[in-house]
Amino acid sequence: MAIAAGFAIDSYEDVSRRVARTWTICARRLVKALLVDRETRRLALGARNRFVLSIPRLILAYRTGAMRYGIFTLSKARENAAPREPGTSTQQEPA
Repeated sequence: MAIAAGFAIDSYEDVSRRVARTWTICARRLVKALLVDRETRRLALGARNRFVLSIPRLILAYRTGAMRYGIFTLSKARENAAPREPGTSTQQEPA
């Protein structure tokens, strides 16, 4: 999608290990709020709110590697330049 939009992919960094614990923190905070706050229980356990069920799934997905979190660095593609894969250099070697 980025290439089709006129960008070149300069790099990609997988930060999954750094963000995975965020979902454990969210789950812990949610459990605490469910125990002490009636309004939170009402909202979280309402029939229309299914996000609460997603938190354990997200934790499992990060732990198993089924879900990854990455940061792409993009730049505006040059005219007539061939698309590059992440991690390939744009600099030419000296002659």
